[in-house]
Amino acid sequence: DWGQATHYETIQLVDLDGNGTDELVAVAKGGIVAARFVASAGGGAWQPLAAGPPISDAAGWNHERYSSTIRYGDIDGRPGVELVALNGKPGITAYSYSPATDTWALLTEAMPPWPAGSTKWDEAPYYSTLRLANLDGDAAGVHEVLARSANGLVAARFDTASGSWTSMPTSPVLADAGAWDKAGYYETIRVGDLDGDGADEVFARGALVLVVLEYDATFVPLAPGSAAAGPWTQHQSAPPVAPAWSDP
Repeated sequence: DWGQATHYETIQLVDLDGNGTDELVAVAKGGIVAARFVASAGGGAWQPLAAGPPISDAAGWNHERYSSTIRYGDIDGRPGVELVALNGKPGITAYSYSPATDTWALLTEAMPPWPAGSTKWDEAPYYSTLRLANLDGDAAGVHEVLARSANGLVAARFDTASGSWTSMPTSPVLADAGAWDKAGYYETIRVGDLDGDGADEVFARGALVLVVLEYDATFVPLAPGSAAAGPWTQHQSAPPVAPAWSDP
């Protein structure tokens, strides 16, 4: 039923096969569907790909807490992007597509070995913050997975040799204790390369500050107001630097 948000909101254009051209991908009632556009003098046509992973209504994916977490990014260093999403185990499901065989392969369904805590991954303040980003500036552009937990930012990279997640150091910034479980704050979490060094930073707006977190095990603070904590460094901008961004 394409009238349901858990289906139509999953429609994306991503480069599944790594050939530089995007494919159309979405979650249908029975699972993932995908197609590539084949151009021709008459305008072209859609060519369906093989039936995708069983991320289906019957398997429980017709809930926002799962369907809305679907992300695409290169987590294994091979051509093309992988499908990554939070499942109900709880865990993080990852699938890859092979253009050579027109098949999908399950990479993992396990949760990264993140610190145990009070995080309830079926609640929006946590599941909605799942992101893929090149945190360490890997030249190949391989992505790590990150999310906001009750105790702060957690991240992991996928190890292709073992087929499992390897946890990365955590950051206490963005924890519930700092009121980051409020929608007006956790919904502003974004990732992107803000300083042009090839690595993605994590940005978020708090009640009185704009926070930028940078991951680098050898990072030296670059600006006043920065605070280093292990491999994570926080750049914090407070009023009057950015008064228009703070709460009234």
